Amino acid sequence: MLTSLGMPFSQGSALAHLARGDTVSCQALAGWLGCGTSRLSRLVQDLESRALVVRTRNGGDRRGLELSLTPAGLAVAERIPAVLAQAEHAVLDRLSAQERAFLKQFLYRIIGEIDRKPG
Repeated sequence: MLTSLGMPFSQGSALAHLARGDTVSCQALAGWLGCGTSRLSRLVQDLESRALVVRTRNGGDRRGLELSLTPAGLAVAERIPAVLAQAEHAVLDRLSAQERAFLKQFLYRIIGEIDRKPG
């Protein structure tokens, strides 16, 4: 989906999440992305090698690392919503009105199941 930006969806998701605030811990980003620390480490290395993110040591916990966007990373992150919207329209425009209605109903059901509290 984000090939026009030269990156896989996971990297784009990380950039979009980092664009929401100043810094994010590696642990928090891994949790948000739903991935392990080794996968996150590779993802961050890729973004860092492209000068899109920087890693800094957490002042309170020297073992902890925090991530923030570089100006180039912010510029890419700002383009992500438009690229995703374009991809969404490209896919949804291929569906009939009935198929779109079914998809919408199905997605709402999934969201409802996720939001439902057990018990």
